[in-house]
Amino acid sequence: MHFLSRLKLSILIVLACLALQSCTHHPSHGPEGPDEYIITIPLPDDVTAPRAPGSTKVYLARRWEVPPLARRVTNRLRREFGFRVTDTWPLPSIGEFCIVVRFSDESLMDRIGEDDDVLSVQKINQFAAMRTTPPYNDARLGAQLGNQIESLNRLHAWSTGKDVRIAIIDTPVDLRHPDLKSRIKSQAVFFDGRRKAEDFVHGTAIAGIIGAVANNGIGVVGYAPDAALRSYAACRYRDESRQSLCNTFSLAKAIAAATHDGADIVNLSLAGPEDKLLRRLILALQRAGTVVIASDNTADENARFPASMPGVIAAGPLDSVNTWRPDLISVEDEHLTTRTGGSYQFYHGSSMSAALVTALASLLLEQSPGLSSEAVHRSLSNIQQNCTASHTDAECNMKFALQRNVDSPGPAALR
Repeated sequence: MHFLSRLKLSILIVLACLALQSCTHHPSHGPEGPDEYIITIPLPDDVTAPRAPGSTKVYLARRWEVPPLARRVTNRLRREFGFRVTDTWPLPSIGEFCIVVRFSDESLMDRIGEDDDVLSVQKINQFAAMRTTPPYNDARLGAQLGNQIESLNRLHAWSTGKDVRIAIIDTPVDLRHPDLKSRIKSQAVFFDGRRKAEDFVHGTAIAGIIGAVANNGIGVVGYAPDAALRSYAACRYRDESRQSLCNTFSLAKAIAAATHDGADIVNLSLAGPEDKLLRRLILALQRAGTVVIASDNTADENARFPASMPGVIAAGPLDSVNTWRPDLISVEDEHLTTRTGGSYQFYHGSSMSAALVTALASLLLEQSPGLSSEAVHRSLSNIQQNCTASHTDAECNMKFALQRNVDSPGPAALR
């Protein structure tokens, strides 16, 4: 072949590859970036992706076969506005196709938002897991429950959350932990890169509070030991902030997956700024009848999403200031629970409060399948307001199982 002909062919191949890459899922894409934005366009009906044999969970695919219409729209937008596409993902629960892009001129947001093919454009927000860690550790049931072991037995004689489907959207869970390895039905990871031990800490703690196995002779007991737990890992530990963090994109993928799987309850032990895309996804969850529980951030009024959303059950510690959310469910936030590597540790923070409220909600749903989020919230509020030491019914046992000082004066509260 003539040299010039070969050169032209090489240039055409390079250009074709660049055009294709502009719309393809890039597994190397990281979960954060100061100049990253999410654009959504309508999701075409012909979206497809490779699946494992017999699987319907298309969100687990590593590479999406981008629909032709989405490819054309994405390439046109890329040419007109000059941004770089770093990732894409379909969100079937809200009929939108996500395009993650990078650009340095923030004023582009308004111009892109005015395009007829664009549904929304926003910055990628960061969300933090809501917990702190005190400097002590123990691994005995007595340390976990104190003198309330019999109360927990009474509680579980009434309900154990059997078969209630709980989605834990958090960091990954340590699936080898002896108190969890038989309890997690599945785990999907929505960030890329090598995982280190610290990435598993927060999600493992949350899973243990909700559903650590009972009667195995070791460790601790979850408050809903028979619930069906699934892990959707959207967060990971960041050394620079010493927090477990996630963002709009990783959370969007996880929430869409939990919607697809028909979760009865979604636990979001995290908080961050108001987010338009995540709000739409959570509204889709709520329309599907899913109970959404999130940890409130009473320290920062501007970082209380999604607990600030109407219909989301907000959970916080007993000493929470309820000015911003009067209907906050205040429960005990310090728990001995599972730690990655097969050990146990005390954790505290509103993340742990949300995990406890999630477990209690699953007990209610076992007793009354299909109970609405409003009814679950009302039941938990009634226990807080009306349950006293003189009551012995099953609902009040929920309170007794968690209250450290049942004879203490003052209004009764879930502990």
